[in-house]
Amino acid sequence: MNTLKLIPSIIFTACLTFSCSKDDSPAKINSELIVGTWRLTDSSNDGNTVTLSACDLLNTILFTKSQITYVSHFKGTTTVCTSDSSISKYSISGNTVTDSYQSKEIIVLDSTELALKYVVTKNDEISVIIDTYTKQ
Repeated sequence: MNTLKLIPSIIFTACLTFSCSKDDSPAKINSELIVGTWRLTDSSNDGNTVTLSACDLLNTILFTKSQITYVSHFKGTTTVCTSDSSISKYSISGNTVTDSYQSKEIIVLDSTELALKYVVTKNDEISVIIDTYTKQ
């Protein structure tokens, strides 16, 4: 009779133990979604929103199957935005995209939005940047 009372307690404990497991593995990234042109729409530095200039909002990343092209815009000595570009090969492993410049964590990747998180060191200060892009 005591065994019958013990069985529900064991089942309840087992259910709690196995249903509360934690899955720390990153979500699987569909790397095919990254191919295309992405325009910068938002940026944060250490959790603080960065005010983007009109030139910043022209910044794009173009992903092909094997290459990444960064096109950056900035104000030169005139009021016109000047652009500069760089090309490198890239790879995706898990939720990380790596090119010849640095590795960036893919936070969001779907058919319309891409969010990349990366670390920048400047003057011995480390900043965590999150850039958000919209597919063009």
